[in-house]
Formats: sequence, structure tokens, C-alpha cells
Amino acid sequence: MTSVDNETLAREQADSALSESISQEVTNRTNAVNAEQLARSNADTALATMVQTERTDRLAEVAVERGRLDAMLAGTDVDLNQLQELITAYQTSDASLLARIGTVSTNISNIQTALTTRTDRVDTLVNDSE
Repeated sequence: MTSVDNETLAREQADSALSESISQEVTNRTNAVNAEQLARSNADTALATMVQTERTDRLAEVAVERGRLDAMLAGTDVDLNQLQELITAYQTSDASLLARIGTVSTNISNIQTALTTRTDRVDTLVNDSE
């Protein structure tokens, strides 16, 4: 066997090892991205559940307070201006809370869209490298 044959064989073995290493790295990166996507998706679901629970709890709390105020206003001769101001403050807080919940929901949707876009990009990169 000549030195050219030896060098050719050595280069072929090195190329084969490099190809295996690249394939393993692509597999590792794909698995890492998939795991991160799953973790983010699970976290988004948990966050959405917590937001919905918080919204439900706050709406129930507001309903209780509205009921109390309605009971106080029913058939009373008390100066209604001050109680009306209290009711207005509760209604304003309720609207503010609902607006914040809407913002959180929009942010969750944006995060899910961004994750989907990143996953598509990674899939494209992985497919291009194969």
C-alpha cells in the first residue's frame, strides 16, 4: 500500500467520522429544540390556566362586592353620592383588571406564535442540513 493509498484511507475515515459527528449534533440540536418547545408550550398552558383562574377569582370577588353595594343601596336614605363614587371605583377597577387579563392573553398568543416560528426555522435548518 502506497502513501497515497494510506492518505486516501485516512481522509475517508476522517470524513466518515466528521459526517457521523455532524449527524449526531443535528440530532442533539433537534432534540434540544423539541424539548424547549415542549417546555415552553407546557409553561404557556400553565400560565394561561393561572390567568384564567385569577380572572375567575377576581370576577367572583367583584360580583360579591357589587352584591354588597346593591344591598346597601336598596331602600336606604343614605347620601347616594358617596356610595355611587364607591361603585364607580369598583367598576373602574373591574375594567382595568379585564384589560390587563386581555393584555396577558395577547402576550401568551404572541409567545406561542414566536415559538411556532422558531420551530419552523429550526425544522428548515435541520432539513437543509440533511
